[in-house]
Amino acid sequence: MMKRILLFLLAFTPLFGTAQADIRGMWSSQPSTDLPTIKVLVLHDQPSVNLEVKGKYILRDPHRNKHISTRLVGKAQVMQSISDGLKWGEEFPGVHQLEIVPDAPDAQILVNNVEYKGKVQIYDIGRSISVVNELPVEEYLSYQLPEQYQQEMPDEVLAALTITARTNAFYQAEHPKSKFWSVDAIQAGYKGYVAINPGSSLQKALKNTRNMVMSQTGAYEKVITPFAANWDRGAANAGRSSLISIAEASEMAKQGAHAANILEKAFPRTTIQLMQ
Repeated sequence: MMKRILLFLLAFTPLFGTAQADIRGMWSSQPSTDLPTIKVLVLHDQPSVNLEVKGKYILRDPHRNKHISTRLVGKAQVMQSISDGLKWGEEFPGVHQLEIVPDAPDAQILVNNVEYKGKVQIYDIGRSISVVNELPVEEYLSYQLPEQYQQEMPDEVLAALTITARTNAFYQAEHPKSKFWSVDAIQAGYKGYVAINPGSSLQKALKNTRNMVMSQTGAYEKVITPFAANWDRGAANAGRSSLISIAEASEMAKQGAHAANILEKAFPRTTIQLMQ
């Protein structure tokens, strides 16, 4: 269960600029050690996958919640299904779910030569292999959003877009597509780990709005309710779509509107809350 902290956001305070440090100071709280994560389906129904781990790692059976072993050296082998479990160079009889957890800061996990941060879970379903990447929501957004928003935009628009994306990601994490995963990598435009520029406007927007989401309830209800939110009004199953376009949001920002003003116009009758 995600740990939630309900805090009130002043509606007309800019998320960028000189007031930012004071705003974050108002929200100071003990950091949660249970960081919210999201499970992303990265491969589905494959006959086998090339799986490489560099550095120290832990092997677990998530179905039985059981530790299998801790490995001090990396490994690169084909992962495949056999008659009684999984095979990754060695056989794991009776094990149809295998989780790989990096156990060192420099450990790397590559699936078919694509690197993924966080945990990787391999599932043997009907003698085929599916792979899920589980990682913190904030980290997921830092890799996924640059693929989606590559054009330059005003800072307050980027802040509004990152809050919207985080709202959607939290909703997806809490309402998974299946027992094993929350979002499909192809549909989300997620391509695993990508090198990021921490000085980019988008990464600054993610940092300055960290853990901020829109909620369909307010402070008095004492619960945060993120929802499926999207700026693409033509997207299938988009959930609740913005009532304004990104171009209209940019025009509002040029006229001095802050991210909260933009979100109020785009998603009326919502509040901005801080989730941890």
